[in-house]
Amino acid sequence: MGTTVKKRKLRSPRKSNFAGKLLELIAMRHVPQALYVAAVLGIADLIAKQAKSSAELAQATGSHPDFLYRILRTLVAAGVLRKDE
Repeated sequence: MGTTVKKRKLRSPRKSNFAGKLLELIAMRHVPQALYVAAVLGIADLIAKQAKSSAELAQATGSHPDFLYRILRTLVAAGVLRKDE
């Protein structure tokens, strides 16, 4: 048995640029909101000396772990924070 591979159609650069720009515009709205939440919770102070997991940060700030994880993930994607394993 073999694997069948289909040739992908290339998208026109115009469509690709439009989609990329649209995603960029959507994401721009979330980064300032995530920065605001991180500032209010004092995340920078909590990770200044030692890296902490999102669960540890949620416990220290009294915030919902899943929601805080999403906030932190947004800041990592924006290049504000760095994720360590």
